[in-house]
This record gives sequence, C-alpha cells and structure tokens, in this order.
Amino acid sequence: IYMNIAIYWMQKDYGGVDIHLLGLLKNWPNKNDNFILFVNYDNDGYLSIKRKIPENIKIQIVKVHAGWPKKKNIFFKFFEFVFFPLYFYILKVMTFNELKNRSIDILFVDNGGYPGSWKSLASLWSAASLGIVKRVLLIHHGSLHNNILKRVGEKLVDYKVGNWATDIITVSRATRQTLIDYRGWDPVRNPIRVIHNGFDEYSCVSDKNINIRKLFNIDFGIKIVGIVGRVDR
Repeated sequence: IYMNIAIYWMQKDYGGVDIHLLGLLKNWPNKNDNFILFVNYDNDGYLSIKRKIPENIKIQIVKVHAGWPKKKNIFFKFFEFVFFPLYFYILKVMTFNELKNRSIDILFVDNGGYPGSWKSLASLWSAASLGIVKRVLLIHHGSLHNNILKRVGEKLVDYKVGNWATDIITVSRATRQTLIDYRGWDPVRNPIRVIHNGFDEYSCVSDKNINIRKLFNIDFGIKIVGIVGRVDR
C-alpha cells in the first residue's frame, strides 16, 4: 500500500522551511510512498537540501516557474496590484496544467508565511478542481495584514482557501493566532491544527568539538545565546 504525495513549494531563498521538509522526508514512515516535489527554478532552499535527500526516498523533482520574475520590477508590481484577480487566475491555470494528468492522492503545500506564495495557494484551487481528495496547507511563519490595494481580492482568496484546503496546519499557536487576527479566519469554520516542529537528531553537527568562540572570535567576557529558529513574533 502506498500513496502518491505531491509537495508544492515555491520559495526565493533558504531557511527553516527547507530544513523542515528535509526532516519530513528523511523520517517519513512509509518508504513505499511516492513523492512529486514541485519546486521553482531559483529556489535556493532546494539547492541546499537536494544532496541530503536519502536515496531510498522515491521522489520526482518537477521544476516550474515561480509565478513571479526573479527581480520584481515596477511593471510587474503594478500588474499584480491592479489586476490581482486576473493574476491569481493565471497562476491557477499554470498550476492546473502542472498537476493535471498526474496520479496524486495528497497535495501538500509548504508555505513560509501567509499568504506566502500566491502560486502555491493557487495550486490548492487547482487541486480542488482536479478532485485531489486531500489538500494540506502548512504555514510556518506569521501572516501579513491584507494589502489595502488588493484587499477585495485577498479577502476572497482567504475565504476560498478554507474551501480549497481540507487541512490547515501551523507550527505554532502564535502563527495560528495571526491568521485569526490579521486575516479574519474563523477557526470554527476552518479548524487550524498546530503541529510543533520536531527535531531531527540525525541532522546534528557531526563535530561535537567545535569551538564557537574561536570560530567567530568571541571574547570570553561575552555571553553566547543559542536559538533554534529565527527571532520572530
């Protein structure tokens, strides 16, 4: 018995999302499951983990366009703001064509913040249209306030995400609360489950004898504080 799991992941740089995804793949319980990873061409996070994905994981990499230019010029920003509904519909068409004709049991959208990648959210719409039964949205960081210039369009997308996603997950209660406070999500209509990040003990630094003070030239009179994750409300 196995599942075909599609992971949709659009990202500009690298950080906690790619480490979380790598840990998820490395510790996935059923090694018979098949993965399809949709990733944008200039995703630095994927470049940082691609050699670390275990060879026994059955994974197909599909590189796609992120849905935005590498450098957002003023013309693109103008089009995105003024014609946001049209822009979002174009992203839906793009993701629909990427997902169609594939055997997918679960679509897993891995977003940093919210809204994060509009194209990733559009993939939930496409998945619902294609009849993919389970559509999971994972949000790692706090959400942004609605943009005034795109408020009507954004509010509509926020409302529809609750229909497109069968499951909504955040990694902290604080992130969950920002969805309620900043985006007006109703946790009764759209339950938001909190699953805290785990720790992959096999991803520890192999050299236990690294001298942090020597490495970064830190004086002994200065206290060192270590934080797992980024400092963010």
